[in-house]
Amino acid sequence: MQQGNEILPTVVSDLAALQAVETQLHDIEQTILKNRHDLNASLGLAPEVQLRLVDEVSVSAVDTAKLTTILLDLARRRPDLLALTAGYDAEEEKLRQAIIEQFPKLNVAPNYTNDTTPVYTAGPTLTISLPIFDRNQGNIAIERATRQRLHDEYQARLDTAYGAAGRLITELDLIEAQYQASLASIRRLRDAAAVADTAYAAGNLDERSFVDLHASLLAKEIESLKLEQTLVEQRIVLQTLIGSDIPTQSHGRPPVQ
Repeated sequence: MQQGNEILPTVVSDLAALQAVETQLHDIEQTILKNRHDLNASLGLAPEVQLRLVDEVSVSAVDTAKLTTILLDLARRRPDLLALTAGYDAEEEKLRQAIIEQFPKLNVAPNYTNDTTPVYTAGPTLTISLPIFDRNQGNIAIERATRQRLHDEYQARLDTAYGAAGRLITELDLIEAQYQASLASIRRLRDAAAVADTAYAAGNLDERSFVDLHASLLAKEIESLKLEQTLVEQRIVLQTLIGSDIPTQSHGRPPVQ
């Protein structure tokens, strides 16, 4: 502007855009620092400790066929389902005991007595307890209701796990396809940006087109990173849900980088 090549409105808008980018950069730096402190706290480390984290995470595509087989054995791995199974078995034993207690109890024991004459008497003692009134029906009803509640809760959790696993598998397939398409777009944009850099340096490309192309490349790279983060988080959720490692494909689609 001092040389007379730019007008004031153009310079002001550029400065406003620069300030907006700087504000966004500062927010990102604060988020990174907060996440680092949270990670150190989770690991029991001091806030000033600098952990060396890997720059890239390699995640292979999920093998849906093997994962479906793993889901069939879900109830034998999930701790909550195993606990409900143990509770159901224990309640089944309580119910059987309550049913047995509705029948008469018969106790037979020897009985010995003597006096000072001396006279000794020996004989058996027979005791019968008759459940005449309620026949233990109250306890039986309680144990049966408790057993049914455990069964229903087990079935509900199992159905929820299968439904959530199926939903996550479908979402992972879609996100992986989107991620691969995003990587292809980034490669094309980087090739175009390399050509644009040469053309701009030679004065054969205007500034607006040059900036727009690099802005598109940055936006696509940010989109790719968000998809990568979503992939990793979804896989962690799925692994926790099925209680097992996730089978991956050794061939076919390239791994997520």
